[in-house]
Amino acid sequence: MRRFDSQSAPRLAGLLFVLLVLAAGCGGYGEISPHSYEYAKALYSICNRQDESRLDPFSEQLLAAADAGELPVHEAEWMEDIADLARDGQWEDAARKSRRMLMDQVEGGP
Repeated sequence: MRRFDSQSAPRLAGLLFVLLVLAAGCGGYGEISPHSYEYAKALYSICNRQDESRLDPFSEQLLAAADAGELPVHEAEWMEDIADLARDGQWEDAARKSRRMLMDQVEGGP
């Protein structure tokens, strides 16, 4: 039977850290701006209903708002990536990711 030594402890701690991060569900969006939250709600509705006719108008408004400085560019990029999934027919993934964005606001709250 192998015993833990001083060299094994850091490796074990690193492995446990990685497992903890994976179990915690890394890859969330974190807190977004209030204005972005409104766009995220609209995006979730579009994706949940698989409403292809609303995707392009949504993207146009989203990018215009980002260009005008009304919301952070990185948040607009996240949502545009989700819209691209929907355009590619991956509606369920798009709905799941947009819902995750919304849920991160609730889970990260007080």
